[in-house]
Amino acid sequence: MTTVRTPRACVPTYRSAEELVLREPHEHAYELADWMQRASLALQPVERQAWDRAYSWLRVTSGLRAISFDMAYDDGGMCAGGDFDFVWSEMMNEWQLHQVRLGYAAVAIKALVRALQLPGGDVSTAVAAAETDGKLTEWTRLVHARPLAEHLGGHLAVGASEADAPVSVAVRAALEMHGRVAAGEVGVPEPEEGDDTILPAGHELICVGREATSALLLGGQVLLAGAVGQGAIGAPDEDKYLLDGMWIRGAAGDPVWVDEEISYKKYLAFLHLEPGEPPLD
Repeated sequence: MTTVRTPRACVPTYRSAEELVLREPHEHAYELADWMQRASLALQPVERQAWDRAYSWLRVTSGLRAISFDMAYDDGGMCAGGDFDFVWSEMMNEWQLHQVRLGYAAVAIKALVRALQLPGGDVSTAVAAAETDGKLTEWTRLVHARPLAEHLGGHLAVGASEADAPVSVAVRAALEMHGRVAAGEVGVPEPEEGDDTILPAGHELICVGREATSALLLGGQVLLAGAVGQGAIGAPDEDKYLLDGMWIRGAAGDPVWVDEEISYKKYLAFLHLEPGEPPLD
């Protein structure tokens, strides 16, 4: 039996573009936690214990790097299903890595909603309210918000209908995906066999877990921006030193290269973007 390896599947264009690329979820979570750690809190209405929990769960989200499964079926036989079990183990490692990280991100964002004492306590509703606030018009144009919502919608058959609130649409889809797994409505992916080969499978389930986590983290950014606008928290009064340069979006929507420092207040709108390659001379 031949084991066939395939290149990484389901890589949306916003993860493979030359400029303004979306970070991987663990890096995104780290930058969001770093921003929260440096923010200044007003005495009210921020609930400090929930704030600290949100920060801690974001750090856990960023710290999760690998999960290991051994799907071998040891029944005393000789080499039976060895290739199949090996491929299945690798699939489970990646699938559950993204599912567990998604769960951590969901806990973190729910704690952030509690910390900010937002009405109703519903994450997607809170994100939609912050996203459509007239003071936050720049956040309705958050890079990758709409493509990510549409990508998740393609996996989950959830339409990105709200023209002004793509992040909240993506957040709702992400929570729906997490809920389906928790309710046992999603099957465990298995490799495919045929023509003397074993093919990896489960690409969609792996992909949707990764993108759902990014959606929740974008939702956290919008909530923090709303809290800054309402005066509940203050943006860090310092600059973010960039170890690597990065592309950000300028006022006209064009990519702008930054390779030294950027204020933390401004950085909140771009911390989900991956460090980039310097512009050509």
